Amino acid sequence: VTGLPPRKILDSDIPELLRAMAAASLPLCAIMIDIDHFKAFNDRYGHDIGDVVLRHVASTVRKAVRFRGEAYRYGGEEITVLMMNTSVAEGAATAERICRAVENSSVEVEIQGEMQDLSVEISLGVATTEQVSGSELIVSADRALYNAKETGRNHAEVFDKTKRVIGDTTVIDVTYRGITSMKTNNYILLKRWY
Repeated sequence: VTGLPPRKILDSDIPELLRAMAAASLPLCAIMIDIDHFKAFNDRYGHDIGDVVLRHVASTVRKAVRFRGEAYRYGGEEITVLMMNTSVAEGAATAERICRAVENSSVEVEIQGEMQDLSVEISLGVATTEQVSGSELIVSADRALYNAKETGRNHAEVFDKTKRVIGDTTVIDVTYRGITSMKTNNYILLKRWY
């Protein structure tokens, strides 16, 4: 739908990029992006219009980072950007630039035979390996994204270890009966609870 590499490619690219950046003592930046109120597009106009909105945002994001990194479809309406040799300040500036590019564009769609312009907004979270370890990079960017959504949407938040995640945090005890590389006191990011 988006033309972006899928999550499977992200999962294989990130360890290689982390190794390459660590070997060169350079930071890797992750930007997590979520389309604000995306469900409303699907509910109000249908999934075909939702797909048009998703493609529009994906295209805008990819153009904004094409010379510095790659955008991936993380899942649903979420996009992840990985940028090599990018500091916290550069990542934050890029995220705000992406946010404004999406906000200042419109999506022209046909609804009931009439052309309409839909406005779209996104929220973004930024983290780099200057701040966190490589294994925490995506989780930290996602945490910053969550804070951006909770503090008004349509802007970027940079990961800050001192900031508490806004909202409720639930601690659960997980037992995994199998082989795993996870150690004690790791974080697991749950997207859905069943």
